[in-house]
Amino acid sequence: TGPVLNTWGWQSSANITLDAGQVVFFPDIGASVESRRTLTVTWDADGTLAVFLLTSDQYHKFSAGQAIPASAAYQQASQGSFSYYVQSPDSFYVLLRNLYPAAAIRVYQAELTER
Repeated sequence: TGPVLNTWGWQSSANITLDAGQVVFFPDIGASVESRRTLTVTWDADGTLAVFLLTSDQYHKFSAGQAIPASAAYQQASQGSFSYYVQSPDSFYVLLRNLYPAAAIRVYQAELTER
């Protein structure tokens, strides 16, 4: 899969808590990625998260108040990972959403890695 070129996100020493329905994005300014790279999103939490990988266009639509758009990649679980092959240069964002209606979720680790 090749060497790690960049990593964005946080490790267990900087875990965060997402309240019911709360959404968080990272990285703040987007991960600028060239074509022919593989992005891998990895996370670990104590409850089920919806985890989206968004392109810059998808991110801006959501930020403008639209519903969560169709995403480049998506998975729903308390822990896991998925990969996405980048065909065109773009900026990418990871969106984490707490799916529980009445409970907070602690996110121990969440990363976006470029190879």
